[in-house]
Amino acid sequence: MTRPLIAFTLGCLFLCPCVVAQQKKTKPPEAPAPPCLGENETVYRPDTNGVVPPEPLEMNEKRAPRLAGGYARLELLVGSQGKVCDVRILDASNPASGQKMADYIRKYWTFKPGTFHDKPVPVKLTASFDESR
Repeated sequence: MTRPLIAFTLGCLFLCPCVVAQQKKTKPPEAPAPPCLGENETVYRPDTNGVVPPEPLEMNEKRAPRLAGGYARLELLVGSQGKVCDVRILDASNPASGQKMADYIRKYWTFKPGTFHDKPVPVKLTASFDESR
């Protein structure tokens, strides 16, 4: 009769840590809303009917990072004040170069805000850069 007890004890030693480890896993926290969005602001896309996309005002191209013969595709969120408040890297030949480009855009680019029915609104844009040609 001692053998089943030992098997049960060993089974518990091997199974219990797994159960405990699974219980400790939690969902990662959701990303907070970008700081330039108002509480009830809707984000628009330029292809939405009636949306006029933001127009670049300042880009400070002299400070633009080089992509070393590569490419980067980024998603920008331009707030209703014309400030770039969020940049996500969608694709890049070199992640470090893509991050440098994202930081540059966040810091130096400003826009005339996009509008919807003549009211300034936040708009998500996609920007592509290609130095491979």
